[in-house]
Amino acid sequence: MGRLLSKLPTDVHLGKFLLTAVIFRCLDPALTIAAALSSKSPFVTPLGMEEEADGAKNSFRTNYSDFLTIHAAFAAWRRSANQDFAHKFCRKNFLSHENLLQIEELRRQFLGYLVDSSFVCVDAEFVKELSRARFGRNRYRFVTIPPELDSNSNNLAIVNAALLSGLYPKLIYVDVPNGLQMRTLSNNQTVFFHPSSVNFRRKPKEINANYLVYFTLMYVVAWKLHG
Repeated sequence: MGRLLSKLPTDVHLGKFLLTAVIFRCLDPALTIAAALSSKSPFVTPLGMEEEADGAKNSFRTNYSDFLTIHAAFAAWRRSANQDFAHKFCRKNFLSHENLLQIEELRRQFLGYLVDSSFVCVDAEFVKELSRARFGRNRYRFVTIPPELDSNSNNLAIVNAALLSGLYPKLIYVDVPNGLQMRTLSNNQTVFFHPSSVNFRRKPKEINANYLVYFTLMYVVAWKLHG
């Protein structure tokens, strides 16, 4: 696995997540999540329209998970692209069309590496279809993941298990008994939800989970002003 991870063009934790997702047969959401975390966010918030943008993002909210919310938005965009109204869909839902296309391109790259490395076994016809999608000029040529690699994609518990396996030890625990604070597992540091999270303004206990997986921590310096 170490050799495979060293060649995957992504963060080592995301690489572990992808390899685990192959084993757990939930590759489609894993490709989307890994690609999104390796590029810019698909969500946009125009100045003065913060409330509308938050409402649009929350319409995709899945299981109080930013990871799964991104996957839900991306999957909906792909369906709209197949029906030829992708740009209208993006405007309505405050999504970046270009960033979504970039996520799609990264999905193809990651999948191509998994196939080229023989970690994923597919038939010759799928290899040809993937090659046409990767190297052709049609940016809307989507590749459907074979069922044998994706039979558990709708099982959120399995997708979350793959995330945990890949991103560990990037783990947060909800401080008991009041459930109002969150701390990192590695160094017991207090953390809060980022304003861009679907869980912003929610109390940790509302999510009904003892542990949460994260990908990035942002450090904030508080300045105290004296009048």
